[in-house]
Amino acid sequence: MTVRYLTKDELIAINQYFIKQTGKGSAAVVDQDGLSAIVEQPQMVSYGHEVYRTIWLKAACLLQKLTKSRVFADGNIGTAYLSAVIFLKLNHIEFTLSASDARDFMFDRMFSPDNKDQMIYIAPAFKFYSKSTE
Repeated sequence: MTVRYLTKDELIAINQYFIKQTGKGSAAVVDQDGLSAIVEQPQMVSYGHEVYRTIWLKAACLLQKLTKSRVFADGNIGTAYLSAVIFLKLNHIEFTLSASDARDFMFDRMFSPDNKDQMIYIAPAFKFYSKSTE
């Protein structure tokens, strides 16, 4: 399966959309290098093997890094969630978590550590609450 990754411009557009929809905050990138690193991280290869080998780990990586890195002036948490959902959708997967469960899910992410163990913990939730659209 060829994975469709989000680009830097797409992540910026998602942040702008989120800020416009909520009417709160400023849509601006405050860490260009950090944003570039987030775009590249789910695609990382080490010794010829993908670091994040499943679509679920890739989505978890994107969500966690956007949540923790604070690369946007405002809307980092909402942008992180929307970006992960859109990433899955671009790869023919619908994330079916309810709005109230999504709030709880993201609240837990805000206070969780930024490490690979946490990504491994998050990935099954993406798988459990998703369905293929192909």
